[in-house]
Amino acid sequence: MDILISVTAKIAEYTVEPVLRQLRYVFFIRSNFRELKTQIEKLKITRESVLHNIHYARRNAEDIKPAVEEWLKKVNDIVGKSEEILAYEGGHGKLCSTNLVQRHKLSRKASKMAYEVGEMNTEGKSFDTVSYKIVIPSVGCSPTKVPDFLDFDSRKSIVKQIMDALSEDNVHRIGVHGMGGVGKTMLVNEILRKIGESKKLFDEVVTSTISQTSDFKRIQGELADKLGLKFEQETIKGRASILEKRLKMERSILVVLDDVWENIDLKDIGIPSVEDHTGCKILFTTRNKDLISNQMCANKIFEIKVLGEDESWNLFKTMAGEIVEARDLKPIAIQIVRECAGLPIAITTVAKALRNKPSDIWNDALNQLKSVDVGIANIGEMERRVYLPLKLSYDYLGYEEVKLLFLLCSMFPEDFTIDEEELHVYAIGMGFLHGVNTVEKVRCRIKKLVEDLISSSLLQQYSEYGCNYVKMHDMIRDVALSIASKNEHVRTLSYVKRSNEEWEEEKLSGNHTAVFIDGLHYPLPKLTLPKVQLLRLVGQSWEHKFVSVVETLFEEMKELKGLVLENVNISLMQRPFDLYSLANIRVLLLQRCQLLGSIDWIGELKKLEILDFIRLVRGGELIEQQGN
Repeated sequence: MDILISVTAKIAEYTVEPVLRQLRYVFFIRSNFRELKTQIEKLKITRESVLHNIHYARRNAEDIKPAVEEWLKKVNDIVGKSEEILAYEGGHGKLCSTNLVQRHKLSRKASKMAYEVGEMNTEGKSFDTVSYKIVIPSVGCSPTKVPDFLDFDSRKSIVKQIMDALSEDNVHRIGVHGMGGVGKTMLVNEILRKIGESKKLFDEVVTSTISQTSDFKRIQGELADKLGLKFEQETIKGRASILEKRLKMERSILVVLDDVWENIDLKDIGIPSVEDHTGCKILFTTRNKDLISNQMCANKIFEIKVLGEDESWNLFKTMAGEIVEARDLKPIAIQIVRECAGLPIAITTVAKALRNKPSDIWNDALNQLKSVDVGIANIGEMERRVYLPLKLSYDYLGYEEVKLLFLLCSMFPEDFTIDEEELHVYAIGMGFLHGVNTVEKVRCRIKKLVEDLISSSLLQQYSEYGCNYVKMHDMIRDVALSIASKNEHVRTLSYVKRSNEEWEEEKLSGNHTAVFIDGLHYPLPKLTLPKVQLLRLVGQSWEHKFVSVVETLFEEMKELKGLVLENVNISLMQRPFDLYSLANIRVLLLQRCQLLGSIDWIGELKKLEILDFIRLVRGGELIEQQGN
């Protein structure tokens, strides 16, 4: 009897249960459809969260993980298939013999799909991160050959000498000096390219541009970025100790400090001495020979001289084209080259400005280059020879918009990397573009203007972390600032304040229309800028505390149309009459700021066209990044 019961149970297990399971598909079709719909909604929410993280990662130039991208493809596919099944909902009719098969088939599909969707949702929630942090290229990744750096004998010789010096065990500090515009930075970049190709001299190469205002925090940050080092310390001294420790971890490393203007205690930055690390070598560039020989104690010093007559002609011919050999142009071209005084920056910009121009333009250019009066007081002969060619290149840009954008770029501090993406926003704020009525059209126009300035060698192209930037050579910037000081539309001011300095308020007044102030902190200065249309304020953080920007700071700025705030607390009243000075704001960019109190004041900006913010914090919470 027991055997019979056991056998019967087994028969039921293998026959009745499967039948019941199949019948459940028929009877529970509605609940299976509801479950699928619920799982799909949950999956869509997870997908939106992942897509948001991807968007944020891409804005930070991070690489998306392949597993995440593959998951998104599968999600899109399974959502599409699920929605095809759900389209039948309501069409399965009553339980009758003619549609039982269809009911069974749809219910079974919905049940299985609901399970798969649930599994996909679980996988999506398991992603701790969706991207890889950007990896800074090391010395093993050699940069491309430096544009416009021709293989002149004078340059090849000096490059070889510097490379040989870098190979010597007893040489730890090398200085390269020469006047502005002679090509020091370009030559060093060529050396770095060769080091990258050799893959033997150094395990790592790190670089930083010092400039006239030596910002130690920025320098530390640039060196740390190349090493993948993230600082948690706020003070310069604390960061220096960590940077020094990290540099010592490399068996052999080259530190390049470009454009040094004053004596720097390298220990204060975190660069070890030769006694502390014999594998660390330093390469300086400067205009001042005494600085690197007497104060920075370079073991070997190399001078970059101006180009000789033949090399100057060959460079000019390469940039201007074979037309310079024409009988009517060659005598004029030869005189123009002589006026450029062997300076590559002058030769290059003039040659590109005159390329494909008629002969009368060449004659006029020669007359301008020979001009004695340049409109600047206390200028030496060599400075005049630099200024006139660069001013000529500006004059021959051809149309007003590209000239105004060139002048606008002079508002940024020396050696600043200018984000091309931000320039179109600044142009909207300044309002000097005509015939464009959408943001996308403005972006396209700015892209064209930037390309024109790059092709004229008035801007240098620069890429980092997958983003495009431009830089302005410091000598070109000096010329731009001089021209802008007399321009009716774009009069720029760039003020960088170091933490140990007092505000020079007399410099923060005048009829400037585009102003960049870096290093804002207490006590706040008085800004007397009645004509300013575009203002960028960058706060100086101390122990993660920001200075607060209040509405009184803008009292004298009735024509302000574009405002960029970075690293500050924003504490503005929301009453319209308190925001009178901001009534004409068209562009508002908030970068790494903290909002104190209500944000209703933004709604009072009735003329606002563009609002963009990155890492904006309010009440301790990060507000999602957006732009429109």
